[in-house]
Amino acid sequence: IAYKYLEKVYSIWICLEGIPKRLQNTISYYKIQNYKNEGFPKPDIKVNTAEADLLEIIIVRLGGEKQDQKGLVDFLYGLFSGNQEKVLSYIPDSDKPVRQKEVADMLSMISYAEENGEKKGENRLGT
Repeated sequence: IAYKYLEKVYSIWICLEGIPKRLQNTISYYKIQNYKNEGFPKPDIKVNTAEADLLEIIIVRLGGEKQDQKGLVDFLYGLFSGNQEKVLSYIPDSDKPVRQKEVADMLSMISYAEENGEKKGENRLGT
């Protein structure tokens, strides 16, 4: 593959447990920065920002039920904790009857994936 076809990648980490109190309900954005170049035939050649900006990491730290503000962090907490009522609170009342089954199905899939991942981890550890 040619270098010119590289695409920017976003890695999003959603953290649920063991988060220090001061970091709960926060989101941090990280970018890679080009700070040094070697091997160029002319020392004054620079790699421009667009060429170096190929990875961004976003860390979302959820904090639990005591989220003060509605928004992305509160919604994600509801989603990953399996709180159907919280997730449905983000859906307009007119759509709730239609979306309730979809939300229940989505939350059960998340629960299944989590349980399946735990079982695989236990199997690998021999527990």
